Amino acid sequence: MKTNRLIKASILCIFGLYSCSFENTTNFNQVQKIDTYKNKDTTIKGIVDFGGFKVKNEAEISRKATVSLIYPSDYTDITLRNTTLATGITDNNGGFTINTNQNYVPELNKVMILEATKRVNGVGNAIVSLRTHIRWNGNSWDSISGSVPLINKKTTALAIISALDSNILSLNDSINKIVNDNVIYDAKLTEGIFNWTYDLINQSVFELKDPVQEIYSLTPNGFPYSTNSTKAVVSNAHSLQTTLETYAVDWNGNYPDNTIGLETEAKNKKYWRNLKNPFANLDSITAQLPSIMNYNDYQQAKITLNYKGIQLQNKGNLKGIVLYQPYIVPNTYYQSGNNNPNAYAIYAIDVAGDLMRNPNIYFSSIFMLSNG
Repeated sequence: MKTNRLIKASILCIFGLYSCSFENTTNFNQVQKIDTYKNKDTTIKGIVDFGGFKVKNEAEISRKATVSLIYPSDYTDITLRNTTLATGITDNNGGFTINTNQNYVPELNKVMILEATKRVNGVGNAIVSLRTHIRWNGNSWDSISGSVPLINKKTTALAIISALDSNILSLNDSINKIVNDNVIYDAKLTEGIFNWTYDLINQSVFELKDPVQEIYSLTPNGFPYSTNSTKAVVSNAHSLQTTLETYAVDWNGNYPDNTIGLETEAKNKKYWRNLKNPFANLDSITAQLPSIMNYNDYQQAKITLNYKGIQLQNKGNLKGIVLYQPYIVPNTYYQSGNNNPNAYAIYAIDVAGDLMRNPNIYFSSIFMLSNG
């Protein structure tokens, strides 16, 4: 062990990385960083843009906002994770300067978080926040928007996507992801995923809500979500209802026992509609599931986390699916011995994997379509 330490230290001396001392190799990396960066200016200068808020004077939002430099949740020193290192205040144009502590030694190529916060429209109203990422390259700070850290809705969208699913966009890959105000897409970070998040940020900002808090509360399964997806699922539910009513015309007012029977008949008669789950392009497991499912199969899959051999990570993988539940309503006409379903209920699954509820109702009820 001692021999290996001597060899490593000797190699470092040969390449001139440090004036060697075999007695103090434990603190070598930290001493090297201090020696390298002690004459570097680690001051952070950037611009905050809170544009889009539903207020009389948008310029008032961007001035005197607090900008915080925050250690990320995976920072090397566990005691510093999610803590604030330094803060600054924006000027009348949204510009800010953060002067870090003179003893602060930035970790090379380690991403940090910049978050701008402001209470909107006075005391008692919402505190809103926008984010970006920055990374020390040894000489200066890089950010999501390049060499000048911008904090706006686009950088916030990328920061949130990165926090929700690092497989889509890692912290390091988020740096320099915006060039000349354009997002650079790739195989994982698609335009669809970005727009999903960006649309919800715009909606939250307009409604004077905190976009960071709003999106985290709406994404228990870790994927971007917006009201547009809710509308798409509801639209699918109405399309299923149209298909069911077409089926009933040919079957004396009766409805199919299950979705397989419905699909078989509808395809034979050329009125089947291939419905697209709006979440399928965000979640590979969701994409493997049918866009229409029998209600009983959903109930079982939600409990067992398995749908006909497809293993689910959690019930959130069921989001966006439309459910069909046939049943019989006894009445004079059907008491003649006809046991075919003469009624049905259609439900939709929300982003959490639960039955979708009607929006904008204080005491909300479960969303349902039926022939009743």
